[in-house]
Amino acid sequence: MIFYGICKICRINFVEQTIFAIFAWIKTSINVQHHYLISMNHIKTLNIFFSNTIRNYDIPHFRGAVIASLKRNHIDFHNHTEDGYRYIYPNIQYKRIHGKAAIVCIGNGTESIGEFFTSGNYDFDINGTKTTFSIERVVAQETQVRHIDGLIEYRLHSWLPFNQINYLAYNQLEGVVNKAKMMESILTGNILSMLKSQGIIVEKHIDVCITAVLKEKLLKYKNVRFSSYDIDFKTNLLLPNYIGIGKSASNGFGLLTRKHNNN
Repeated sequence: MIFYGICKICRINFVEQTIFAIFAWIKTSINVQHHYLISMNHIKTLNIFFSNTIRNYDIPHFRGAVIASLKRNHIDFHNHTEDGYRYIYPNIQYKRIHGKAAIVCIGNGTESIGEFFTSGNYDFDINGTKTTFSIERVVAQETQVRHIDGLIEYRLHSWLPFNQINYLAYNQLEGVVNKAKMMESILTGNILSMLKSQGIIVEKHIDVCITAVLKEKLLKYKNVRFSSYDIDFKTNLLLPNYIGIGKSASNGFGLLTRKHNNN
């Protein structure tokens, strides 16, 4: 099921229409989390695309501005508790897609995002610059995660496969083949971890093959240096478009796109 919401005339009317459509869509699958646990193979996503351009290093500021715009605190937007950080897969993720700001909601996040629409406040402070953001379109989908015959090609943007421990182990490996196998093992674990967070247990073997490392970039994030990678890979699993894979998915890292995809 796909819903496209576009309104260029009146932002208030757009918000009202979008909220109605979103919650009507959600209502068609009552007790959606129980549905995940029973069917074990469906994931709902809701992608909000803005018309405003954004730079990669502004994504944390965009995230902070969205959180600040809410009328009440909601953990799905930031994963912070009174005791500290909630280390689980983020249900609401902040992205840069085709050069523009976007919010990707997955699982419970498709319901929690209602807090954002209810606030109706799109005046954001992005790194000291105040800007009114405009929603370009909203796309709601339900993906049946399943094994397929053959392999699907994906691209993973700004993927963070390593922590300080496994990066040392990676650098000690000899030969390109061994290093590739380690990266494929980490990628497989990242995918399985994401699916597990949505109540999906993969019982069959999944194939993951990295076909190209397009870019390696050294960056500093939260005062720690990391290597991020743009890669192409193939797998025999159908996965939702635009979700995050791996570390720091809430801040735009590990953006997954199906190759030759037009959505």
